[in-house]
Amino acid sequence: MKIPEIIIFNSYGKPIFSKSQIFKEKILSAGLLYSISMYMAKLLAEKIYSLTLEKHKILFERMKEITGAIVLNIGENERLASEMLKNLLTELNLKGLDNSDQVINNFFIDKSNFRDI
Repeated sequence: MKIPEIIIFNSYGKPIFSKSQIFKEKILSAGLLYSISMYMAKLLAEKIYSLTLEKHKILFERMKEITGAIVLNIGENERLASEMLKNLLTELNLKGLDNSDQVINNFFIDKSNFRDI
């Protein structure tokens, strides 16, 4: 079982959670992904749903006041990753950001929430 690389940040780019070997500095990473997302929204008047790099793809999901980004290797199952990220954001929105650490820990402990991507 592999826990995916995830960064979750609020509507101001402040990190709520980060677990990533690729984006090691959580404050800078959340700020960078937030900035890219906001820049594209202003420039093209469109939301960004994914960002493709040389070896990785970053999928974005937005839900109310939070945005999640999951980092995949090229070729990994995007549909499953997106579904898992939506489920995690739903849990966070239902249970509140004040409990985010506990919600996220419980989410990853419960193996039924995600499969190998």
